[in-house]
Amino acid sequence: MSFPFVSLSPADTADSIAFATKRHAATKSWMSKVIAAFKSPKFTASDVMTLHATVPFGPLPTAKAGFVLASMSIGYTKTDGSTGVVPGVAFLRGSSVAILVILRCGTEEYVLLTIQPRVPIADPAYIETPAGMMDGDSNFAGKAALELKQETGLVITEREMRRLGKIVPSAGGCDETIELFLYKAHVTADKLAELQGAATGELSENEDIVLAVRPLRDVRAAILDGAITDAKLVSALYYYDCRGDTSVTTA
Repeated sequence: MSFPFVSLSPADTADSIAFATKRHAATKSWMSKVIAAFKSPKFTASDVMTLHATVPFGPLPTAKAGFVLASMSIGYTKTDGSTGVVPGVAFLRGSSVAILVILRCGTEEYVLLTIQPRVPIADPAYIETPAGMMDGDSNFAGKAALELKQETGLVITEREMRRLGKIVPSAGGCDETIELFLYKAHVTADKLAELQGAATGELSENEDIVLAVRPLRDVRAAILDGAITDAKLVSALYYYDCRGDTSVTTA
């Protein structure tokens, strides 16, 4: 498959192209999927991808993870017989994982949340569920366990989690899919107190995370009130409610 490009950034053009086409798994996967998915009498997919911008996580030319803004031209036949072009600009970041952590203490269920700054939505203390990018990894459960350890300090195995489902949070402009997992455990009141307000995150990756433990009923109320808007958390709780109770691990 050929990769002709038009880069709008004059700096590091060769390195940017190499990053997107050789090391950035999400870009390579996206182009192949688009060409295969839009191969039909109605659609005509070009095999030319336009590279608009790259944001590697680390120095070029060695970085493997990061963000890419690209586009492809997809022609199609309209219902009236005329032709047009489907909008094909995509923010490419690849797959992610998110983990809903339910902690049961006595008869009460609690949710473990992360609070961290999120510049894209101008929120210095955004409330969400633990999550992370796959960065080309194919082991969703393993990555979820790793992210849980990095963001909360909880050390678990893949077998202690249950897959809840998958969401596509922004199909109109981003390729990201998020695999949702559940970790549910019995804990003591001392463990809840230990987690409440704990500072976590990978400092080497500039993660500034504070943990919060809230009763499940309060989290539901906060979602309905609009105080919690994290799509990962809202979706995971929906799956959790639909699937009912699952096996509980003693932490």
